[in-house]
Amino acid sequence: MLSYKKLLTVAFSLLIICEARRVLGTDEIPSVQESRHARALPCPIPEDILPCTCSEDVDGAIDMDCSHVESEEQLARVFTATIPFPNFRRLVISQNTHLKSLQRGALGRTSFREIYVMGSVLQEVQEGALNNSHATLTDIRIYSNNLSDFPFQELPLFTSLLRLDLNHNDLAYFPVLQSDVLSYVDLGYNHISDLPSEAFRNVSQVAEVHLTGNRIQEIHTGTFAGYAKLAFVSLGDNQLFFVYPGAIQLTSLQHNTVHLHNNLISSLEVNAIAGVVEGFVSLHNNSITTLDEESLRPLLEEQVEVDLSANPLTCGCDVAWILTDDTILSLIDDDATCTSGELLVELDPQIYIDLCQIR
Repeated sequence: MLSYKKLLTVAFSLLIICEARRVLGTDEIPSVQESRHARALPCPIPEDILPCTCSEDVDGAIDMDCSHVESEEQLARVFTATIPFPNFRRLVISQNTHLKSLQRGALGRTSFREIYVMGSVLQEVQEGALNNSHATLTDIRIYSNNLSDFPFQELPLFTSLLRLDLNHNDLAYFPVLQSDVLSYVDLGYNHISDLPSEAFRNVSQVAEVHLTGNRIQEIHTGTFAGYAKLAFVSLGDNQLFFVYPGAIQLTSLQHNTVHLHNNLISSLEVNAIAGVVEGFVSLHNNSITTLDEESLRPLLEEQVEVDLSANPLTCGCDVAWILTDDTILSLIDDDATCTSGELLVELDPQIYIDLCQIR
């Protein structure tokens, strides 16, 4: 006969089994082996998507990290698994040394809002590779790779895409951009040498353009003109020697910024930069020797701060109009230096009044 203590133990065990059956809605109790393969919804079964991993945040958004895939075929095989909830927030591929091509069909029927591929060896994104994400993608960031081929012709199909970031890659030309929603474009640190004047003509909502670190030599009239939201243009670290009149004509009401630092510009053409109201223009480290009043005064009168440091300024009578106006002088970077070694802001204005016949 069972003791009272043993009877209580058996009864308690039966209660646990019955409760498990009630919760699972089945008469079968899963084995330890079966439990190991159970997925944590909304993610797929972990073993089915290896070497990718799935995670969920506190708001229920799910991400897929495929940083450890070893081939294009393996990536495609991952996305043939049973994926009960195919609408992901983010795909991440980081520091991968194997995946060279994101191929059409490789992502199965999944869609993403964000694509992040960084610090890897990716060379191409095939046309159609992101087909299922045309309506969902807001953010594409494929940077610090070896990317030389991207389906720019598909941009009009991405009806929610706000950000396209392809910096530090191997793109050799500026693509045809067309989008009704795209606002942020970064193709910096590629190998682009020519920037057509119609480069952004079909990107009406563009607000920020980053083209730093390319090989661009000229900015043509109208390239950055007529865009109601454009407030930031960066063309630093290029090979610019000429900015045509009317090249940068900003009309945004935001705090505007133009970066032209580390180029070969020897003079700023009249009306080359306009509309930068209460903003910032960097001409740091160019080849500017004289400060033409007709070119610079319109900017400074709009309370634009101008960085002229690291230029070989001769500081002749061409700077007298600046030195004799404290308001304008305060907008010139304090590090602007004459070839004689003197700081522009420390020059004696009286000398210029006497020698340059300033009244």
